[in-house]
Amino acid sequence: MVIYYDLDPLDQVPGKGDYLVSVGKKGIGSVWRIQAVRLVKQKLLQPFNRYSVTVLSMPELKPFTVLKGDLTDPRVWVRGEEAFPLVWYPRNKKEEIHL
Repeated sequence: MVIYYDLDPLDQVPGKGDYLVSVGKKGIGSVWRIQAVRLVKQKLLQPFNRYSVTVLSMPELKPFTVLKGDLTDPRVWVRGEEAFPLVWYPRNKKEEIHL
């Protein structure tokens, strides 16, 4: 499975073997192990870097995942190892998240 992951240019880039955890209003969603990361060349200048991340779903690790913080500043650990949070933003204004 491939996921697009947007990061500030100053943020740490995930690598192979790291964990990626989706975080939403209800808390922890899915847990994935990163298999490959590739920088996506963008046609328009953006204030972020977009990465194509190939992941492997690992639902068995969800019980071992800890979330601290909220949607504005989530911190996530899987089995004591810090993971990269993935916050899904709504596509339309009706579902807008107020931060």
